[in-house]
Amino acid sequence: MACSSLGSIQQTQTPLPDTQIPETAAPSPSPFITQAFDDSSVSVNYEVKQTIRFANEGTGEVSRLLVTAALIQDMPPSQKVIDIQVAPSTYSLVGDEYGNSYAQIEISNLASQQSVNVEITYQVRVYEVSTKLDECVGKLPSDLTSPERYIESNSRQILDLSSMLTQGTGTACDETRAFYDYVTENMTYSGYNPGDAGARQAALTLSGDCTEFSDLLVALNRSVGIPARFMEGVMCCTDFGYDEGQIKHNWVEVYLPGAGWSPIDPTWGRFPDRREEYFAHMTPDHIIITTGRNLSMLMGYHYYAYRYWWDAEPTNISSVETWSILKSSQ
Repeated sequence: MACSSLGSIQQTQTPLPDTQIPETAAPSPSPFITQAFDDSSVSVNYEVKQTIRFANEGTGEVSRLLVTAALIQDMPPSQKVIDIQVAPSTYSLVGDEYGNSYAQIEISNLASQQSVNVEITYQVRVYEVSTKLDECVGKLPSDLTSPERYIESNSRQILDLSSMLTQGTGTACDETRAFYDYVTENMTYSGYNPGDAGARQAALTLSGDCTEFSDLLVALNRSVGIPARFMEGVMCCTDFGYDEGQIKHNWVEVYLPGAGWSPIDPTWGRFPDRREEYFAHMTPDHIIITTGRNLSMLMGYHYYAYRYWWDAEPTNISSVETWSILKSSQ
């Protein structure tokens, strides 16, 4: 069940004067009903640690390194953050239009051949989530139903496919189930794809990794006016060491009438004996980091992004990211 999102993020920056990071506008009130934690649900506690090592591999000195790292946060009813520690401990918190949270960390004067670590450690409780689809009637919000980059819900390929799949369906839940069954039964898991192909390409080739599985399912739902969002996170566990292709993962949430946000993992649902387990249900091993595609705070990348400046001789910063995800007794 290996899967990884587009590779860990980096962006080089030519010499520039000090710049102001634009403030993110306050989000509008959400049209979606907020769900509560269900403490009677099965839950698992995890100690999660993200380590990003930055190395100045060039001959010049980096005068300023600015790191933006997405943070795990409370996401009812899926997960609750019990504790978070960020090192270096001096950082700024910023948000985005999706409600994601980020730590912005500034590091000064990184000499040639010198390295530095950014470490973020969490204690997080993850819940098993089940949504009931018994009553699937009512008006849906129009938010999160529009096409965007990689989610081409208005393309002819997606519209024709969704029209074919929804023939004879009665409710939004029936339509979402038809889309899920199609993706899980017809797409082939290709292994890690280092680039983004998008929903339209996935519909044409019926091949991809978890990113393409998720893009296609989001696009199909949006094409018929069902709100759907792209989820990005990490998976339990790293008892036998970190494997990027096993740990980083994408899945989907669809907003259905009478049920609210319903988790769906089309990549894991491609196995026939697990198909029911990942429709409107999520096992307590999916740890959410961000919601939304093409995140502006990460410049369209995933998990983290960085920029750097130098004053005199040009240089080059590289980064390596690792995760430790272990079950905890806390």
